[in-house]
Amino acid sequence: MKVVYILRSVACTLCLLVAMPGGYGSKAPHFIRCEPHLGSVKMKGGNQYIGQALDTLNEQLVFCDNLLGEITLALDRIKSFQPEDTTSVYRLTLQSGSLITGTLVGRTPGFILLQSTGFGEVSIPSAHILKIESLGSRQPFPDKHPYPNPNYTRYLFAPSALPMKKGEWYYQNAYVLANSGNMGVTNSLTLGGGVILPLAAYITPKYGVKVVKNVYCAAGLFYSLLPAFNDEQAVHHLALGYGLLTYGNYDHNLTLGFGHGYAGSDWLHAPIATFNGMTRISRRVMLITENWLIRYKTADFPETIYGNEFLFSYGARFIWPRLAVDVAFYNNAYIQEFLPIGVPYIDFVLKF
Repeated sequence: MKVVYILRSVACTLCLLVAMPGGYGSKAPHFIRCEPHLGSVKMKGGNQYIGQALDTLNEQLVFCDNLLGEITLALDRIKSFQPEDTTSVYRLTLQSGSLITGTLVGRTPGFILLQSTGFGEVSIPSAHILKIESLGSRQPFPDKHPYPNPNYTRYLFAPSALPMKKGEWYYQNAYVLANSGNMGVTNSLTLGGGVILPLAAYITPKYGVKVVKNVYCAAGLFYSLLPAFNDEQAVHHLALGYGLLTYGNYDHNLTLGFGHGYAGSDWLHAPIATFNGMTRISRRVMLITENWLIRYKTADFPETIYGNEFLFSYGARFIWPRLAVDVAFYNNAYIQEFLPIGVPYIDFVLKF
């Protein structure tokens, strides 16, 4: 087996290292610089471990995983061994929420040595690391975007087709009175809801999948209860089913959406259309636009006449680890008459 041969060769290399003065077997702490025995093991079941191969014993590989520590893996269950690529850029998410980006220089079983452009060589305890992500080949500025977009599934209010990852969730607040939250139940299913004090409450489940690279589609439901402010009924029901198509990634994307449903006891006269986008222009700043086209009936007699309402917005998202703040303006032909710049919109999102 080719994989077994490679791993046994790795073990022989380790024996030589242990025998060398000042090597890994010495008592003094010592960082092992990146060599072929550092890398990732991919299992036939799909699991992947990143760390350091220590030895082979009784048809098993003794492996020191970056996050799990020392583990044993059956050689016949290993699909491949990929030596560590020292030209790759890695992003480390720490337990505290901090992010560090750089190239991997070396490691001991309990520490990782990273060459960061911001801090130089830093030694990070493995126990403090929550997640390690490979960002691909080295770039001139590997930490250009060290902070992930905390709210990549939503623009201002409208969603994108990008699904949340399982276990992720966030809290969003707009205008103080509007409070909402969304949670990734699976890697495709997102459940969300919120309240607009003291007037309304709503739920908004969504199911999204990746079709091909950079193309996502999703379907969802928005259902809300609103006060009717009349004597006939206590509340109005607003229900809207929608479909979304998104092209792009977490930092740069465009979304086209269509929705239809009813408000109160009447069906909408035509589908609602949305066209939204976001793009990242620096480490901490993104530009966002959210645009709605709503068709409505203006007259029934002597003939049915429809009108179109176009609501557009423009703004920016400011990003910190696990926090995003959106500052934007909503506008249309009516608003421009008395407020040319548009109605201010401010929200913040906390990612967990």
